[in-house]
Amino acid sequence: MQHIVDLKNGTLYKASITPQTVNANTNGVGVDLVSCDGRTQALVSFGTLAANTVMYVTIQESDDNTTFGALADTVNTNTGNLNTSNTVTALGFQRSKRYVRAVATISGTNASAPMSVEIIEQRKRSPSDDAGYTASPAG
Repeated sequence: MQHIVDLKNGTLYKASITPQTVNANTNGVGVDLVSCDGRTQALVSFGTLAANTVMYVTIQESDDNTTFGALADTVNTNTGNLNTSNTVTALGFQRSKRYVRAVATISGTNASAPMSVEIIEQRKRSPSDDAGYTASPAG
């Protein structure tokens, strides 16, 4: 089991979908996790959804940040259908490739929702000279 001691310096934290109002299906940007290991987390945040809006967010992975596909780990890699405003949902999954991204699917008449998806993973750690552990350099 990994323990995050220093959230600011011990993790990589990047937006795949930056805060924005989404009214069409949206592919997030790929997040490079080469300097990380362990389970990956995604925080999916929604503001006030327009009436009859349903959101669905899933995570994809890629070797080259160009061709993305479904994760091999299918447990907890999507939000299911969300139609509740002002919520934060956490996904935790094991990736097998270097890059991950979020994909938001939206449906409903005049559907729109303010949202964002942040990808978080612990940086690789290695033994240090002082018998402790240090995070690998940011990359």
